[in-house]
Amino acid sequence: GLGTAWITGLLEEQGRMKLDVSIGIFYTATMALAILFIGLMKTYNAEVYGYLFGSILSVTADELKLTAGLAAVVVGLLILFAKEFFFLAFDQEMAEASGVPARRFFFLLLTLVALTIVVSLKTVGAILVFALLLIPAATAYQLTSSLRRMMDYSVAIGVLVSVAGVLLSFQFDLPTGPAIVLLATGVFFVAVALSPKRAPKPATP
Repeated sequence: GLGTAWITGLLEEQGRMKLDVSIGIFYTATMALAILFIGLMKTYNAEVYGYLFGSILSVTADELKLTAGLAAVVVGLLILFAKEFFFLAFDQEMAEASGVPARRFFFLLLTLVALTIVVSLKTVGAILVFALLLIPAATAYQLTSSLRRMMDYSVAIGVLVSVAGVLLSFQFDLPTGPAIVLLATGVFFVAVALSPKRAPKPATP
């Protein structure tokens, strides 16, 4: 996980490939490998399927403690270096010119994302992890142009769709992971339809 994050960071840094493009390629490649290995298995293996689709309702106390500990570390570092991360997200070259060690913070951010993904894989699965990384942020982007509000909205949307997805899965006996992903996707399309960014701009005289 860390190796993949650092490779994508190096590709972005050297200008060979945009970060979102390399992440998309690595994600689809690893998903294809996972499905290939599942197809080659002759017997059902619940643990392997769990890494792909997750088993959020069977999280153990130890896994919950590990996730909570990692969340505390990630949130603490984000708060501690909030100004640097905001500067980096806005303009990496300007941050570097202003004396911020942008390269270090860039790879620190990638490392935090990679650790979060690796720890979350067994409990929520690869599909749900990447969905919760992408969809709430994309939804928040439709609602505001402020970076700080975008982060706040993204966290709130991620928590709300997760809780609502779990409740729906209990109520209608649905798989929890897909319920959360589909609910998040529905919220995204509603945000796109109602986005203030889609409002027609007043005509200039």
